[in-house]
Amino acid sequence: VANDLVNVRAGPGAQYPVVAVLPAGTRLSLTGRSADSSWLFVCCVNGQSVWLAQFLIQPEASIDELPIQPAPNTG
Repeated sequence: VANDLVNVRAGPGAQYPVVAVLPAGTRLSLTGRSADSSWLFVCCVNGQSVWLAQFLIQPEASIDELPIQPAPNTG
């Protein structure tokens, strides 16, 4: 996590609820991405996989090889 505090969400977009707030320096395991690569699916925060905006982190490897993860239903 590159910013001071980062919201992680239940889905790939601001319309999804915030699941947790992570401090700078938090290390996450990238497991997927949205179709346009603007959101990343990560494991695990409080025991669950969550989403965060790509621009908020500094990945150690290319995200292009990550599988596309479908978004959950919003309602």
